[in-house]
Amino acid sequence: MEISKTPDPQDVAQDAVTIANSVDAADPAAETDATDAGDAFASFMRTALGGAGKSEVNEEELFAALIEERLNAENPEAAETFRSEQSKYLTSLRRADGYVSVEEAAVKALEATVASGDIGLEVAEQINGHAFAAAQLDNNADSLFDSFGSEGDPTVAVSSMEAALLASRTMMDEIEAGTTTVASRSLDAPLTTTVGSSGGSGGIEAPSGPTPSGTQELDGSGGFLWKPESESNGNLVVLLPTILRDMLERVEIHSSLPPDATTLIEEGSFAGDEDNGNRPHYRFEKPGAEYGSDLHIVAYKNDGETITWPISNGADRHD
Repeated sequence: MEISKTPDPQDVAQDAVTIANSVDAADPAAETDATDAGDAFASFMRTALGGAGKSEVNEEELFAALIEERLNAENPEAAETFRSEQSKYLTSLRRADGYVSVEEAAVKALEATVASGDIGLEVAEQINGHAFAAAQLDNNADSLFDSFGSEGDPTVAVSSMEAALLASRTMMDEIEAGTTTVASRSLDAPLTTTVGSSGGSGGIEAPSGPTPSGTQELDGSGGFLWKPESESNGNLVVLLPTILRDMLERVEIHSSLPPDATTLIEEGSFAGDEDNGNRPHYRFEKPGAEYGSDLHIVAYKNDGETITWPISNGADRHD
């Protein structure tokens, strides 16, 4: 296999697909010998993926398990923290219909592991990039897909356990040997779950129902978030509920209510709504602590209504 120093992402994905397909076509006994005999990687991954009874795996599941495996190689305590945090997010992010983005839960758990001090941000983003590349089971190197959807759905990416483990291990070996170069991936990088894919079960759909207005209470994970220090630049980022997607004119910080020109502190910059459950993101120019206390986030809707959230202390996370 001829590999350049900085391969195209599609080439990396194709390498993984070629390996996976070759194993799928191989003799089952040979597959077991290739992946399990004296293989600590396969043993760890099987446990992380749910045990010996699991015969198939999708890209999102493989991604999360690879993060845990890489963390364990760096610091077993970091892997334990990640495992615990991921379990919490798999519960808190679960929708009413039972769907949960494993990719989102894994990234949030990795962020929490960095916050715990068990692993540094630079190493975490390197692990994130390596796991994302090594989890590819199809020709789409820019996304992670799950198991949900009908036959022929392009947002389904599933492989046999044997094929997936051999492909991911081969990719990791090439990365460690330096024969394949994979860039780090920011923990703020957009999630790759697609809107409305897999018949509504495998993607994030904008919820229906009345849109909020007036002063809001904090609603927990998955809704409003004041994050005082983002991973990308250390400055404040505010995430708003998915239901407000495509409904907002601007978002501002105010010192008091009602909002007007005299209470305005700063207007946020819209930074997209494709990640973290398709929530609108607004970035600000300073860390949250520098805005002080007793603040208000004011979102101006296109219909002229305003929605506000109280922030008692800008240095703290509020959700």
